[in-house]
Amino acid sequence: MKIKIYVEGGGDIKVLKTKCRKGFRNFFRKAGLDGRMPRVVACGGRLATM
Repeated sequence: MKIKIYVEGGGDIKVLKTKCRKGFRNFFRKAGLDGRMPRVVACGGRLATM
């Protein structure tokens, strides 16, 4: 099963969204999910995610 997690944040430019995804990937790895990592989708700022 593939899991996607949509997160608010990451800004409006590609570089910031990449950094946001990397941060969440490190968080999930430290939480012990290294073998079954969810895909993180950075959706931008609060107004962009509505």
